[in-house]
Amino acid sequence: LSWTVRFPHDGDTCFFAACYPYTYSDLQRYLRVLAADPLRSQYCTVQPLCRSLAGNTVYLLTITGPGSTAGKRVVVASACVHPGESGSSWAMRGFLDFLLSTHADAQLLCRLFVFKVVPMLNPDGVVVGNSCCSLAGRDPNRAYGMALPGCFPGMWHLRAMVQRVLAEQEVVLYCDFHGHSRKNNIFMYGCDASGDNARTRLRQRVFPLMLSKNAPDKFSFSSCKFQVQKSKERTGQVSMWRLGVSNSYTLEVAFSGSTLGEGLPQPQGQWQGAALVCFSLSSPGGRSSHFSVEDLESLGRLLCDTLLDFCDPAPTKVGLHLAQGVLMSRDHGDTDTVLQLQQCLEEADALLHRQMDGEPGSGGSWSDVSPSELES
Repeated sequence: LSWTVRFPHDGDTCFFAACYPYTYSDLQRYLRVLAADPLRSQYCTVQPLCRSLAGNTVYLLTITGPGSTAGKRVVVASACVHPGESGSSWAMRGFLDFLLSTHADAQLLCRLFVFKVVPMLNPDGVVVGNSCCSLAGRDPNRAYGMALPGCFPGMWHLRAMVQRVLAEQEVVLYCDFHGHSRKNNIFMYGCDASGDNARTRLRQRVFPLMLSKNAPDKFSFSSCKFQVQKSKERTGQVSMWRLGVSNSYTLEVAFSGSTLGEGLPQPQGQWQGAALVCFSLSSPGGRSSHFSVEDLESLGRLLCDTLLDFCDPAPTKVGLHLAQGVLMSRDHGDTDTVLQLQQCLEEADALLHRQMDGEPGSGGSWSDVSPSELES
């Protein structure tokens, strides 16, 4: 791999990175500002989940509306188990920013759910500059099924926390934010067992499908995979699924960018922070362009919007409500089930158009999803 860079000024100190950097210090500064905010701190508590091998704090954020949490469902999110995948930290930051904003959808989400968020699972790896490993010298995302608290404390305590929550409440979603160095776009990995029937297999695909409609210029549903490979058995996504979290996903954010949509031109040096200027090496804007920091942060908002579509019973958020009516009915053959789900999505699309005066709902159009896509 080689490239040519022209430096605009003599004597500058320049840094090259595979993705926009996000350090442990960046996270600590963010959390300090959050704790000092009298409004946002009412909805968010920050506490240590555990200490890393080097003694760094692995932070746990609990975000929810005021009042009792009894009866609320739980959403668990984590990021930065692989330190080199810093794009996932920017997506996580966008997720937190939206959840803690004054937006009406964010406030509704906080009334409906309790969010348990671990924004940096592997701080030691971030501090020392590892790409994948922790200080144990191994991939922590292959240690969930065998992790000991003394070797992989973040993974062990996260899994234990989810087990405790499941004993009392439903965990409606687990999402582990990652970066991907070999594929374009944004996509998800889910979990299918070989013996699952059509209803179960389709249910696993509903959330990624809805996200693809909310982010048509970034998210590729056709790139999503749902088979549980032997090499993935000890990942966070599969481990949480084995515990009983039906909707358990790895969210993969490409290091490169999108091959979807048209988009608008963007400046080449779009982010400045800590005296660092990042320049894209690809064409600006739209298709075949690098994701900007703003793109990554917007993914957090889109994930929240999709969660509301997925779970909110309000009339304008009917996509999942209709789909589940089919998926939870008595067993049909594969083809019949897929076609009925397709019909429900078309009905949801028509209803959203009527209620929004011809504008697509938050997810755009559903009706262009083919049965073959649902079965992939």
